[in-house]
Amino acid sequence: MLIAITRPVSPSINRCELTFHNKELIDVSKAAAQHAAYEACLRQLGVRVVSLAVETDLPDAVFVEDAAVVVDEAAVIPVMGAPSRRPETDGIASALAEYRPLKFLESPATLDGGDVGRNSILVNREWVDVKQFAGFELIDVPAEEPAASNALLIETAIEGVREDVVIVPSAFPRTIATLEARGFIVKAIDVSEFQKAEGGVTCKSIIFNAAEPDS
Repeated sequence: MLIAITRPVSPSINRCELTFHNKELIDVSKAAAQHAAYEACLRQLGVRVVSLAVETDLPDAVFVEDAAVVVDEAAVIPVMGAPSRRPETDGIASALAEYRPLKFLESPATLDGGDVGRNSILVNREWVDVKQFAGFELIDVPAEEPAASNALLIETAIEGVREDVVIVPSAFPRTIATLEARGFIVKAIDVSEFQKAEGGVTCKSIIFNAAEPDS
């Protein structure tokens, strides 16, 4: 079954790390409601959501995907690039230990988690060199939606029927139309408060296949 590790929005999220966005005030209550809707969407798609305890003093802790890389053989716990975020990995490691052997990256190496999906890749050619994606089907995001390549693919298995669903921020209607025109089933959700923190739909969960942990 698919399992998603998530973590609630920290009340200190307005102190989050920013790389390229100008600072905007994040409505913490609205962000919490959006995150609850995100988790509900995953559950509707048959994903078992494991929500960890809130990390009050870690502003970026809701972005759990950055704190681990999970493959079939192991969960890799990184040394995150931003020193302020490195304590986030402790709770993630404890949760993942129920499902995978743990492998720990050692300093001075640093790494932040990420994701790759199927053989189709949403891309913004202005931001990446697409030659590295040889062999993949490339789907270009519209120029007016440059951040729309952050999309989350979920393979559902509801009532025995398997199908792929792509979760996309509702702020990107042209990208949604592009994907639907190609035959993708799209779920649009509002993540506007997280976009102020340079977040999207992939970074708020760690999703992997696993059996239920032993009780």
